[in-house]
Amino acid sequence: MNRALLITLISIGVIFLGGMITLAYFMSKGPETYIYKTREIPTSFRKEMEDLDLITEDEHLVYFYSDGLFDIKDGLYTLTDKHLILYSTQWSEPETIIAFNEISYVDFNYDASVFLDSYVRLETHDGLKIEFPLSSERGRDREFYELLSEKVKQAS
Repeated sequence: MNRALLITLISIGVIFLGGMITLAYFMSKGPETYIYKTREIPTSFRKEMEDLDLITEDEHLVYFYSDGLFDIKDGLYTLTDKHLILYSTQWSEPETIIAFNEISYVDFNYDASVFLDSYVRLETHDGLKIEFPLSSERGRDREFYELLSEKVKQAS
C-alpha cells in the first residue's frame, strides 16, 4: 500500500471518528426521545422554561416532551398542574400557554410506532386549533393525553 493512500485512509478515519464523537456529545445534551415524568425532568429544562417565562416557580411540571434533536426550544410540549404549554422556535408565535378551562375539545391519535409520534388535537373556546406530537415510547403518550382530558373535564 502506498504512503499517500495510507495517509488518506487514516485521515478519513480520524474525520469519521471525530464526527461520531461530536454527534454523540450533542445527542447527550439534547432531550430523550420519550416523555419525561415529573421526577425525570432535568433541572436545566425547567430552568430554560422559567427563563422563557413559560412557567412560574410554583408551577408543578407533570409531563414534558421535546421533539427537538439538540435543543428543547425546537419543540416542547408540557403538561403542568395549571396549563398546557407548547413552544417552538419554528412557529411565528413560539409560545402557546393554555389554561385547562380554555380547552373546548381534545382528541388523541395514537401511533404505536417508535419511529412516529402520536398526536393530540385540541380546540379552545376562542377557536384556536392546535395539534402537537407526543412520543409513544414507554406508553406515556396515553398517560399525558388521559391526564390532559381529565384536567379539561374538571375545569369545565
